Amino acid sequence: MDVNLISALIVTTVAGASLMIGGLVALKIKKNIFQHILSFSGGIMLYVAFFVFMPSAYRGLLKGFSEYHSMLYANISFFVGLLATIPVDLILSYYNKRIKKKSAVSVFVNKDHEKELFLLIFLSITIHNFFEGIATFLSFYHNAYIAVFLILSIIAHNLPEGAVIASSIYQKTNNKKKAIWYCFFSGIAEPIGAIVAYFVIVSYFTPHTYALITAFLAGLLVNTSLNELLPGAYIKGDYKFSMNGIIAGMLFIFILTAVGYDYLNH
Repeated sequence: MDVNLISALIVTTVAGASLMIGGLVALKIKKNIFQHILSFSGGIMLYVAFFVFMPSAYRGLLKGFSEYHSMLYANISFFVGLLATIPVDLILSYYNKRIKKKSAVSVFVNKDHEKELFLLIFLSITIHNFFEGIATFLSFYHNAYIAVFLILSIIAHNLPEGAVIASSIYQKTNNKKKAIWYCFFSGIAEPIGAIVAYFVIVSYFTPHTYALITAFLAGLLVNTSLNELLPGAYIKGDYKFSMNGIIAGMLFIFILTAVGYDYLNH
């Protein structure tokens, strides 16, 4: 079997397993500690998006396009990634409003609507993980340097995603095992995505395609950070503490970049 496939399966499995870790953490530690983790993770993702992924995408496009067109294509791909989750957000918002409207009319919230909303969240996270598995494999296949930061970013936001799934299931069932199993089923989508990438996508893969995917992922990371992680990181209005977490996350990745750049590029 191809060594690249085995390596990609290992890293995507680790990334997917972080979803289960997030679920376990959410069930074990205090809420305010987890919110500190969110701000740190948000800082990691913002730094990786703007200082690792976007420059890499631009340099990749420069090999076949002018400076202007490289910048243009990289930014278009970035904004596509930034706006990619809008349809899912609109659907989730619609179901949220349905539940609130139902609970305002009646003391009893319609359990079917709650179940629909949770399943939609679960499916959206699982589909998101599937495409992350594809992106991780392609990154690892093309450039180990970028792949390292992509995996760190995926782990950083899989932790809170696992927490969302586990806490939602636990609140409804009071069953921790069931909560963790749901995290497992969502996380397994990442290595499945890697397998699909290997057998279906890699034969059509070019350096320019990789550069555009990298810019797209940068937009997706910024979206996840601003839309999911940072709003949950503002602990009881403690803006300063949350900002310290964001800065700490950025500093962590900067140190990792400075120390590991030469090793990962040779």
